[in-house]
Order: sequence, then C-alpha cells, then structure tokens
Amino acid sequence: LLHRLWCITDQLVMKFQEEGKRRNHCPDSPIFKMDTIGDAYIVVKLLLEPSHSAKVDALKDMKILATQIIRSVQTFSDEEVPGLLGIDPGQVNMRMGCALDEVVAGVIGLMQPRYHVYGKALDKAFDMESQSEPGCLLFC
Repeated sequence: LLHRLWCITDQLVMKFQEEGKRRNHCPDSPIFKMDTIGDAYIVVKLLLEPSHSAKVDALKDMKILATQIIRSVQTFSDEEVPGLLGIDPGQVNMRMGCALDEVVAGVIGLMQPRYHVYGKALDKAFDMESQSEPGCLLFC
C-alpha cells in the first residue's frame, strides 16, 4: 500500500518537475523528492536566491504540488484501495506540512550516501504535518 502511494507521489513530483522545465519556471530552484522516512514523504524546493518573490513562487509551487498529491491520494483511496487489506474506501489520507526557512544541505555517509536537508524548515514542516487534519496542508 505504501509503495503504491509513494509511486503515485513520485509520478506527480516528476510531472511537476517536467512542467516547470517546459514553462522555464524557477529553473535554478527545482522541487524534488529528498527522502521517505517511515510514512513521511519529503519534498524540497531549494532557493538559491531567497528574495521575497522567489519565496512567494516557492510557496505557490508547493501548494500546487501538495494539492495535486492530496487529490491523487483521495482518488487512490476511493477507487483503488477498497477491499485491499480490508481497507474501506476513503480510509487512506495524507497530512501535509510546509515551511519556508533556512536549511543546511549536503551529502552524508559513505556506505549509503544520501543528500539530506537539516534545519528549522524541516522541523517546522514536521510539526505542521503532525498538527494537520487528514487530507489537509498546513503552511507556516
């Protein structure tokens, strides 16, 4: 179930990236999947130039992508999930948190090197997600 959910989300992130390239929208600050940790799917948008307009554009992009993900998860829950593992229609939901703040990013590790982001934004996003209602997105 979680694998199928992440595949749907991966496809949406890749589609959003391609649409951004075609529109030449924020080519220096793409949205990308950073990681999955347990049942958390982490998407990041790095801003190389944190101007006010870049921040507004980033929040708009994250809202658009989050809305697409929420709608797709609802469709998946209503149409594909029923009967799967005894789950009723509409029982699969996603909570989301989004935050804009400074971070430190880089590749860590030797055996399984990973690109990771640390900082207030990630902490705030996790807090927003934990306080969000299912099927909703909280921004801070």
